[in-house]
Amino acid sequence: MITLSYSTIQYCLQPENSHNWRNKQMGLQVPDNEYFRNGHRIQQLITDHLKGVAPRKDLAHLEEKLGKFDLFEEEQKYGDPRVKLQQVFEILGEQVRVIGFFDMKDTEKYRSGEIKAYGRMWSVGQFASSYQRKIYGLLDPKFTEGVLITALPNEAEWLSLPPKVYILPYTQKDREDALKWITKAVEVIKKGDFTGGLTDGKCLNRFCNYGENCSFK
Repeated sequence: MITLSYSTIQYCLQPENSHNWRNKQMGLQVPDNEYFRNGHRIQQLITDHLKGVAPRKDLAHLEEKLGKFDLFEEEQKYGDPRVKLQQVFEILGEQVRVIGFFDMKDTEKYRSGEIKAYGRMWSVGQFASSYQRKIYGLLDPKFTEGVLITALPNEAEWLSLPPKVYILPYTQKDREDALKWITKAVEVIKKGDFTGGLTDGKCLNRFCNYGENCSFK
């Protein structure tokens, strides 16, 4: 059984980074950093506002655009079973378990929700083309819409550039695109060439997802 997720495919099974599949199989950890910690902090600020735990005036516009979301990832604990999606597919003769974790859910209208607060704000085009969104639609065909809250990583800037909300319907093409993307990742595994991103056997990329933990440094 092969187990894949969006992050594994995106950061370990693309032509430019397939050496990271070896890092993952060795059990190496992606290092934490201030960029991720701050993104998680902002996500929690937005989540607490939507839950009514700590309302913020600079986020008061969100509910009008979002509607009601009533299920949230528990303090960003990876593996929260309440927000976990999974399904097993047979791909290229292999049993492939695909898993995903959404940030929030509207259980009444059956919508998935994501919060992104890393670097620049997302465009609606980026959200439309996001394989993470498409995988959610594949893993749970009952999802009607995907919702994104995108925000700058510094809340002091929200008054001049407030967080935005994008809402897109899930389509059959989204689900087909997701399955094709997953299939390409399985092809990489079956081919067995995990040298993507290496130069003479070394990882010289300072933005490598495994950073200083990369075994090819």
